[in-house]
Amino acid sequence: MPNTPEQTLQGKVQTFRDKSREILRMRIISDLLQQLFRDDYRITNAQKGLAEEEKQLEIARYNQSKLDEKHPSFATQTETSEKTLKCAEARIKDVQKMIEQAEEAKNETLAEIAKVETGEVKISIESVKRLTDEMVMKG
Repeated sequence: MPNTPEQTLQGKVQTFRDKSREILRMRIISDLLQQLFRDDYRITNAQKGLAEEEKQLEIARYNQSKLDEKHPSFATQTETSEKTLKCAEARIKDVQKMIEQAEEAKNETLAEIAKVETGEVKISIESVKRLTDEMVMKG
């Protein structure tokens, strides 16, 4: 039995609704992928910064080991060297914390993407209707 014009029209509108829902899901995922890119960028830059800070710490340790005990300002140099080491160690801890936070943010973003892909994140009916209406009007 052939479809009536009304059934055909309802089928087409349902197809538009399904496509609208998928388009809106892809928009959400697109935004989340951009956030994921930003998280990766932060992690990469922080890791570069960490490597530089570790290098500076090693240089400070080397310089401290080369201090001459017979030098008249040995005590001052040692004190300055100790402060430099403490500052470098504190910066390393800060950068490690930044990396940890960025990795947590990245994992949260990945979890959100998974929720959208599995359908746990619901798409607003109003948004689906609005996009469906636009699609119906265009053709």
